[in-house]
Amino acid sequence: MQYNKPRGIYIGIDLGTTNSAIAYGGISLRSYRCDAQIIDIPRKVDAYMSGNKSLLPSCQYFPVVGTPFVGDYAKTMLGKFPNRVAKSTKCYMDKGSENLRMEVDCTPIQVSTSILKHLKSGVGNRFNALKAFPEVVITVPASFGEEGRDATLTAAADAKFIITEENLLEEPTAALHYFCNRKHVPDFEFNNAKILVFDLGGGTLDVSLHEVTKDEKSLTINDIAKSPYKRFGGDQFDEKVADALLSEYVRKHGDPAKNLDEADQLKSQFQFYAESAKIQLGDQINAIHHIPNPNYIIKRQPRLSTNTPLPTFNYDLTWNEYENIIEPFLDKTLRLNDPHCPSRPDNIIDPILKVLDDAKTDKCPGRPKVDIVLLNGGMTKLPVIEQRLKELFGKGVIVYNDSDKADKAVALGAVYHQASL
Repeated sequence: MQYNKPRGIYIGIDLGTTNSAIAYGGISLRSYRCDAQIIDIPRKVDAYMSGNKSLLPSCQYFPVVGTPFVGDYAKTMLGKFPNRVAKSTKCYMDKGSENLRMEVDCTPIQVSTSILKHLKSGVGNRFNALKAFPEVVITVPASFGEEGRDATLTAAADAKFIITEENLLEEPTAALHYFCNRKHVPDFEFNNAKILVFDLGGGTLDVSLHEVTKDEKSLTINDIAKSPYKRFGGDQFDEKVADALLSEYVRKHGDPAKNLDEADQLKSQFQFYAESAKIQLGDQINAIHHIPNPNYIIKRQPRLSTNTPLPTFNYDLTWNEYENIIEPFLDKTLRLNDPHCPSRPDNIIDPILKVLDDAKTDKCPGRPKVDIVLLNGGMTKLPVIEQRLKELFGKGVIVYNDSDKADKAVALGAVYHQASL
């Protein structure tokens, strides 16, 4: 897609629940096309090593003595000091100035500010010639209320970003901008197409329906309906797997918890393993480009290191077992013509039915026909998510999943959006 005259560097930030990312881009003087790229951010990886990676874990660790850490090292401390690590604080941004339930007094705004500052330092290393940091676009869930948006603006201002309310971009819109700027998807030129964005991230599930017109020179996005805020995502998947592993541990060794602190440590370590298992599955599937053997084993074992000696726990979790554990979240009993039911337990289908119901009009009293389902968010790397949505919508609907960029598309899309303004 072509853009207007270049105005400099564009910066987009995905302040995510599980991971955050920052991207930059500029418009070519020859082609007037925007090229967006993710910036690798330096961080402390563990107690001994540092490195650069594109995704920054949205965690902050507060040691008893010394400076707090953001990113990978903070995440590794979850198993040892779960009450000193702030995690998934985006889910609490609607209570931005209230202290989190931790041993340390800190608020969601303060943690988000630290994450944004860390991202900003990485950009400073990349563009050290810049005297003044440019305006940025920061993405928020489509379902974020006024409190969450205001808290995000406060965190950005505290991190010394130049940002206004107009620079907050809803994540599904950012995903659409990325999708419509894919160079290797030339066939996706359409007029008034109904595109449903299914964004399943670490802590939120956003479903929204849009009418999109795209040609060589322009992109028009009209919002039709969106799901209400739903605190449901990868964290809940990890917790369900962790509960299954903990049950297996108790079955083999009995209940090991001598006190609440030890129980929290044990649960946190199982959750850390569950997330690692999920990532390993996604990487394995993307590497071989098809679903692995049901008996494919996740080789990383849980390593228990609480304050008191515990029996060794070795458990080989297979792909088939993982899918069985999370199956309730997929609710394979639901069909596209079933009624929306708010009282149902958490699943990924009911928000879709809600959005399609909300899209009904007096002229079109039935649920609208969807042309394309666009998958976004790190959780959509798991093929069971894509399979379930293909089964739900049937063969007449394109289900598009760029799994390589599922957790980076929002930051990249924010750059394309800013370039189009």
